[in-house]
Amino acid sequence: MTARLKAAFPMAAPATVEELVGAASQELSHARVRTYIAILVERRARKALAANDTVTEAVTAQQPSTDAVTMATARPALPPKR
Repeated sequence: MTARLKAAFPMAAPATVEELVGAASQELSHARVRTYIAILVERRARKALAANDTVTEAVTAQQPSTDAVTMATARPALPPKR
């Protein structure tokens, strides 16, 4: 399960994936019906990773690119001499 999640979310640190799977397993450890625990653990971890991936993409999108910074700080071109 962790291998599938690591492959699906390559930007996530392997330790993060393992922590999320462990936390989801711990949350469901009290369940009386154990048949679907693995599916539920994977869904919870996948949801948390997707939320984290969305936050990372949003933060990255808000940061100006190097080109935008260069353009904003560059001196304007002088008008041609008459």
